[in-house]
Amino acid sequence: MEKTSTRSVAIKYGIILGVICAILVAVIYIGQLNQNFGYIGIAATIAILYLAIKEYKDENGGYMSFGKGVGLCVLLTVIGGAISGVFDFVYTSFVDPDILQAILDEQMLKMEENPQMTDEMIEQARGFTENFFTPTVRLIGGLVSGLLGGAFWGLILSAIFKKDEPE
Repeated sequence: MEKTSTRSVAIKYGIILGVICAILVAVIYIGQLNQNFGYIGIAATIAILYLAIKEYKDENGGYMSFGKGVGLCVLLTVIGGAISGVFDFVYTSFVDPDILQAILDEQMLKMEENPQMTDEMIEQARGFTENFFTPTVRLIGGLVSGLLGGAFWGLILSAIFKKDEPE
């Protein structure tokens, strides 16, 4: 029986994850839904990781080592993060370059409504956020979060679903 590689499964599901996340980003931007939709992205990521692990195990006689599982998850999420990050970069750079400023302004208004935030704290937060709230930094952040998220969830899911081949 020919074994399926982690790379082929990771590419397939990484593309699926990237498209789902890009659609989620588009819905948030177009619908001006600047709320925290992180939980939907996390749920989608975990579901896609599970499906990828399941397919890999099914195609390999029900076996998957811990290391293969982690590698599969990391590669998958980096691919997904790259796709959604590139989409976000193109959207915020060319399609609607004012969207990030609108989101930043909305966040600053929320800070101003907080009685515990002083004017100095708000200005300091604005200065810090403006430096890191650019399309390029968001693209890099998407890649890094894909790497770290893939490692985190990969460690957990691989520990749960690993099954070593008998010697």
